[in-house]
Amino acid sequence: MASTPKFVNHYQVLRISSTATEAEIKKAFHKQSLLTHPDKMGNTPKNHAAFCAVNEAHRILSDPKLKRDYD
Repeated sequence: MASTPKFVNHYQVLRISSTATEAEIKKAFHKQSLLTHPDKMGNTPKNHAAFCAVNEAHRILSDPKLKRDYD
């Protein structure tokens, strides 16, 4: 049986509301990047996954077309 892809709430990953502005998204990305970066937090699979999730959330939410499709 195939597994169902897990939905990731990019707003929760960045710890922002769905009404966040571009500036708030950028600021949250920077903050979460610092908090999850494997070089700062240790290069473990869990930390790497958290950092990748932050990057993916930023990629989606900072691109107007991708954000519109996501929302």
